Amino acid sequence: MMKNYNIRKQAGDKQESDVAYQLDRLLKKKECKIIHDLRLTDGEYNAQIDHLIIHKYGFVIIESKSIKGSVTVNQQGEWTRSVGNRWEGMPSPIKQVEMQYKMLNAVLEGSAPQLLGKWLGLQKYLGGRINDIIIAISSNAIFDRKEAPKGTSELVLKTEFVSDHVNTLMKRCGGVLSSHPWFTDKEFANIYEHLIHLKECSGNEVKNDKNIVSLISPTLNESERDDSTAVVWAKPQSSNQVRAKIKKALVQCKSCSSSDDLKGAYGKFGYYIQCGCGTNTSMKLDCISCSAPKSKVKIKKKGQEYSGNCSACQHVFQIGSFKPI
Repeated sequence: MMKNYNIRKQAGDKQESDVAYQLDRLLKKKECKIIHDLRLTDGEYNAQIDHLIIHKYGFVIIESKSIKGSVTVNQQGEWTRSVGNRWEGMPSPIKQVEMQYKMLNAVLEGSAPQLLGKWLGLQKYLGGRINDIIIAISSNAIFDRKEAPKGTSELVLKTEFVSDHVNTLMKRCGGVLSSHPWFTDKEFANIYEHLIHLKECSGNEVKNDKNIVSLISPTLNESERDDSTAVVWAKPQSSNQVRAKIKKALVQCKSCSSSDDLKGAYGKFGYYIQCGCGTNTSMKLDCISCSAPKSKVKIKKKGQEYSGNCSACQHVFQIGSFKPI
């Protein structure tokens, strides 16, 4: 089973690489920016975007699918593919991209005051932007367009046609008569730099997290899961599991360096811990993901659990579980 998983992973990586090559080669001089393998999180859910194109009027998300054989989509939007001499269901890539857009919008909306300007004195947000979807399948795959709903068929392209279609989408958006809001040059640069920063901060956390399952098929195990699945979330954990996971607190007493027998409280200078030795120590920490200074990290409390929320890279990390004083 693991051998099959590795084969499928290698095929998925190659498909993403093929699409990335086509995009980089044909869109290099266009007025757009391309980010490959972008991983985003809102602290609770994670999303992996294979290819994100940012242009003046919005975004294009491209989901790469390594598919050998045939693919069909019925009128209910359910996807099926051939595997050898049998057929099996597969998660809808379109639904995956829709969830990716929700994550992208949530991450960018949260930083809108820093990324976007104002219009007539009002803060601008992402409303009205164009969000396009492309499902890029392997060039040797067979997609049954006769059976697929029209709206679905138009979104599915073989690798070699993707770049031309992106060009068409961007030309459709422009023009003096366009009713869609657009990004200024500064806003465009801000968004790109912000997402690149998040990508650099995220590293391989999402991909290497063994506690991740498919949002579409949450019951799949490691050997069955298709590595190209794009939207993932963490398995629900019981309160006991969470407490066990963060039993070792990140903060220590500044006097005796103990991380045991600590209690949490809020005071004049924010959240702090009180040690059994009687010393109070601030919970403020530098970000453990991007090393941003503690001034960029906001401490949040839920019950007895304390977490740090970094405004620089959007990373959320557990600080510890402390009983009240």
